Amino acid sequence: MPRKFKCKMIAGILTAFNSGFLYYVIETNNSQAAGNGNILIHFLDIIQKVFIITIGSVVPLIFLIGIPVSLLIDSLLKKMKLDKNIMSFILHMILFELGVLVYWIASFGWGHVRNMPEPALAYQLFLFSYTPAVFWLINYALLRMTGEKPERAAANIDGDPGSLRK
Repeated sequence: MPRKFKCKMIAGILTAFNSGFLYYVIETNNSQAAGNGNILIHFLDIIQKVFIITIGSVVPLIFLIGIPVSLLIDSLLKKMKLDKNIMSFILHMILFELGVLVYWIASFGWGHVRNMPEPALAYQLFLFSYTPAVFWLINYALLRMTGEKPERAAANIDGDPGSLRK
């Protein structure tokens, strides 16, 4: 399995739990009291709820939309000879947002998405903009840590180190 794909999988897992925790914190008022005054039980309850949110909501979006879109972006940048980090980041944001819009329409129908109140839509778009930004940053950091230059990573999508030699 190419190193680049492994980095994307690790970034996807870390992003899923990070976003799941953020969604939990934002969605709850944090006014819940600890069970019987026990902080450990309350902490385990939070971890359980974050895990459920992560597995139920975030993981499908990241692994069904995010990673394939990221691989598509790398492939496009390789074919167009564009291997700039900023272009990769912008494409990650735009294509993931479009993927989420298609997911919303498929799940809830166009009428629900079209009639969504403006504050709710802005809130949802913020949450779904946060996820690809964190994914891209974690993936970028992992590529830097493994020694592969992220700006040249798009040229190495097939895992062939010989394709990077000039």
